[in-house]
Amino acid sequence: MGNDDLLLIAFNLALLTYNLGIVLYSLPIPLRSIKKWGISLVIDGISTSILISCFTLILSLITFLQGLLGADWGNYFTWIGGRITLIFSSFSVLTYISSLLKYPYTPFLLSPINVVLGYLSTTLSALRLLMFLGSFILNYYKYLILLGIILYSLPMRVGKNAGAYLIAMSLVLYVGLPLMPAFVEGFQTSVSGMGVGLENPEISGYVIDISGGLVPYAVLNLYENGELKGAILVSDSGKYNLGSGYDLLPKKFNYSVELELYGFSFITVPNTISSEVCSPAQSCALNLTVPGIITAAYGKLLILMPNNAVVSNFELRDGEVSLTLISDSNHSELRLISVYPESTNIRSLTVNDEDVSCYVSSRFNWYGVQVSICEVLVSGTAARVKVIYESLYNVRPTINERRIIAVDDMSAMLMNAISLGIAFIFSLVFLPSLYMTLLLSMSASVAKFLGGRGLPIKIS
Repeated sequence: MGNDDLLLIAFNLALLTYNLGIVLYSLPIPLRSIKKWGISLVIDGISTSILISCFTLILSLITFLQGLLGADWGNYFTWIGGRITLIFSSFSVLTYISSLLKYPYTPFLLSPINVVLGYLSTTLSALRLLMFLGSFILNYYKYLILLGIILYSLPMRVGKNAGAYLIAMSLVLYVGLPLMPAFVEGFQTSVSGMGVGLENPEISGYVIDISGGLVPYAVLNLYENGELKGAILVSDSGKYNLGSGYDLLPKKFNYSVELELYGFSFITVPNTISSEVCSPAQSCALNLTVPGIITAAYGKLLILMPNNAVVSNFELRDGEVSLTLISDSNHSELRLISVYPESTNIRSLTVNDEDVSCYVSSRFNWYGVQVSICEVLVSGTAARVKVIYESLYNVRPTINERRIIAVDDMSAMLMNAISLGIAFIFSLVFLPSLYMTLLLSMSASVAKFLGGRGLPIKIS
């Protein structure tokens, strides 16, 4: 049903009201109230007909007022969308911080976080309501005005109050709602540049052995002034992640790195991870090389190189490792150590094409992984070593990671977050509510001007 059809219905109702008024006024009943009632219905019919005739003029008038006042629906939706994005960003940061609070000394921080999350949820609900209201008024204000005119046209003033207020509210909201951003910004400091202030870099990279192979399922121990600050498990692909999404790093840090694998500890190159790595970027890559070890089959076999030898002619095939050890000193013997989990079996070991017995010197448990150590003495200044092994599956160590939580920096962030939450409530809940109250009050005044007072008619 189009606009013309609705206007025709309203006009017929107005004509009916007018005729009823003529009939009541013409009745041979000597009651003044009946005569006044008839006159009121005649006036209602005429005023409704004038209102129907001015429908197009009304639409042009409100469009003119919008341009005169600088009201822009695009700016309104952009303003709301920007604040919704800001709230989602703050919400995700606080949720991330909350997920990190799992250590005994941090649960006391959950209470203020939950308070701020409540503020943000309330603000987000208010903004979504404003977004829905704006979309509804923008798309259906014409139909609301037409519906108001139809209600206004009903005989006996049955819907005059509701019709007048619906017309007035549609006009006022269509012109006034896009001006809300200017009203809010005029009474408070802009929050567009505010945030929780989480400057948490993300440092990631791969752990690599001397052959360029990846070292999976190792443990990175991070120390500061000799105190263990974090224990991070390297993934099955040899990658580690530190910072955003995993840790809450302090603004300034410098951690010494120690790699632990199958019960052995190694120094990495570089041997420190500091806050300067990502300065000024928030995301950066830092690969860690572990001198002196070779891993095969994704960590299922670890070969420790002697300190007094260098490796050349390294070859890695499926189930086979070949390398040449060259002594860099006058030592007559080199100690070659192979370490492997219970899922790996060494089938043979040859030195210079001669089979050598791999003596298992030790077995122990490392984070739930049964580990065996095989030692071989290699004579001569140069030796060609070949290890043939069989690997069944990879074993993940059962370690409880110790992620880094900067409690001091978090307290400052929480205070900033609480202030931000209060600012959100004031600027995006209280001020819009006040503005909507003003618009509805103006709508009531316009409705009264249109005659939506619904004066009762007493018969006496």
